[in-house]
Amino acid sequence: MSYVLPGRNMWLSRWPRLESDGECLDVPEFLQNFDLHNWQEWAAPLAGVASGFMALFMGKAWLRSRQRRAMAAPAEKVGQLRLDPFLYGSANEKRIAQRRTGQPTKVTICREGDKDSFQGWVVDRSVGGLCLVVDDPIPENTILDVRANHAPPEAPWVKLEVKRCQATRDHYELGCQFITTPTWNILLLFG
Repeated sequence: MSYVLPGRNMWLSRWPRLESDGECLDVPEFLQNFDLHNWQEWAAPLAGVASGFMALFMGKAWLRSRQRRAMAAPAEKVGQLRLDPFLYGSANEKRIAQRRTGQPTKVTICREGDKDSFQGWVVDRSVGGLCLVVDDPIPENTILDVRANHAPPEAPWVKLEVKRCQATRDHYELGCQFITTPTWNILLLFG
């Protein structure tokens, strides 16, 4: 059995009639009025739906590519940039407190109990201590009082213990540990 729609396209001209309990179920009404001869009526909605799906899939692909690039970018840039270990940590750092370099800061240094002072530079700093560059060697376990030259007059002297003294070309590097860790605002005076 077939249901003939006069004047319609061939693929719709024969639609089987479905019968259920003696009741005849015809073709849905929107399909009865569907005419491919008037395709212009359907072109705009179909183009809108197609462009919507295309925008959805292209947007999703674009976001995925951005995410892949963002995940790959730090791995590429690690070898190119010197990252601040305070912000990113360091894979080869064994210290408890991460150290960081920066602009050298000029400091005044005194041995504990000595009134004579001399100049040095802070070249490396952390919350655990400072790395100082001085002209003369200082023995290990010596206690030093250090103060940044640009510090305000009321800023306290910071006590350090020399843990290592290493000779370089024309100066000595002192690895020093804080006796008591200074407050953050005093620590920032060292760079």
